[in-house]
Amino acid sequence: MKKKLFLAIMTAALLFAACGKKTADKKATEPEENKTQVETNDKTEAESEATDEPEAKENEEDDTEETIAKFLADIQSSASTIQQEITKVSEYAKEFEAYHDKDVSQTELNELSRYPVVIWETEMNSLWKRYAKNASDDEKNSQKTWESLKTGIIETQLKAYKDGSIYGLMTNDTNALFNKHRAYYIASLIADANKETFALPERDVYGSYATEDGKSMLMIQPGMESGYEATLVLDGKEPITGSIEESGDDYYFTGNDGKTKGTVTLKWFGAMFTSDDSETHEFSVVF
Repeated sequence: MKKKLFLAIMTAALLFAACGKKTADKKATEPEENKTQVETNDKTEAESEATDEPEAKENEEDDTEETIAKFLADIQSSASTIQQEITKVSEYAKEFEAYHDKDVSQTELNELSRYPVVIWETEMNSLWKRYAKNASDDEKNSQKTWESLKTGIIETQLKAYKDGSIYGLMTNDTNALFNKHRAYYIASLIADANKETFALPERDVYGSYATEDGKSMLMIQPGMESGYEATLVLDGKEPITGSIEESGDDYYFTGNDGKTKGTVTLKWFGAMFTSDDSETHEFSVVF
């Protein structure tokens, strides 16, 4: 009898101890589970905020581009002459070209430099769409040539900056400038067709020229320290870099190879290089 009672007590004690351990274990794990849940929630919120940032930035960029498109459309529809239209576009573009003066990071400068590209590309395309209706086959082919050569010209012209932090900014600056030059060129064609008076601004030294086949190029850009540098490609041969300086109404090119020298004549509708030994190269495609 005593043996049976002892066994019953021991069994009850063991069961009670087991139950107590399970309860303690559960209480011990609850804080860890709650902590994990809080950490997971915090992480999710942080990830959500990080995801929202680029989305907000993208929306801001879209809003700016929409504003630009609307403003240009208003100018194009309200201007009474092509001269008035492109003058207003140029004034509007200056607001965005002033980004160089902003105290922001290089990355932000690179991003801001996109907007002048958008402005002048939009204006150029609008002008060409209007002019193309009555353009000759030669003029249409000229536009196609310009479009096909532009990217390669920019890459060749800015090759020295390729690995630098300002390469993106320089690419956008050059792209915007080329679009601007082409917009003015097409605007002059429209004005001529409409028998309107049209005044071209003074031609920028910074710019490029090429032959129709793309085998010869003259590319001029600001020097890394001061003045201007030029790259000359003649008949598909190796590029010759050098300096270019004012010389009366023209410019004088001095190649770093010590041999290539000559006079450079820059015009809105083309350029010409005449070497010191009187060899002449003409460039009819203007960038």
